[in-house]
Amino acid sequence: LEFRGVPFGTVLDVISGSLGDGSSSAAPRPDWRRLYQLSADGYASTVHKEDTADAFFAVTDAAGALLPEEHGGPRLVFPRLYGWKSAKFLTEVRFDHNDDSTSSQHGFWEKLGCHPRGRWAEEERWAPGTSAAVWNVLAWIT
Repeated sequence: LEFRGVPFGTVLDVISGSLGDGSSSAAPRPDWRRLYQLSADGYASTVHKEDTADAFFAVTDAAGALLPEEHGGPRLVFPRLYGWKSAKFLTEVRFDHNDDSTSSQHGFWEKLGCHPRGRWAEEERWAPGTSAAVWNVLAWIT
């Protein structure tokens, strides 16, 4: 499946007012370190600033049709990260200037032991000190 949309950098420029009159109250502080996403169903995910370089706000599929419900648009897509880092049906984005791993703003999967970054090329599936054992427990419960 291929998504198309607006580069995240362009979205940041617009909300920062750099493409307009410069008077945006929605602009993130320049020192933001993490992006906190919240979806319509309460799903949450955090993404480090460094991992947003090639991100985009997905609105359509490759054919130009609006993203269908099963693909969860609108959403931010992070090509460097596992898919669970992209909150479907995005309703809120917060810019956190604190890069502290003890922050209360952990995403759904991070709270279950998944890696806070989730870079697939680095095989960052599990947070340091955790393993696939959590999945064995979840599979047993379901």
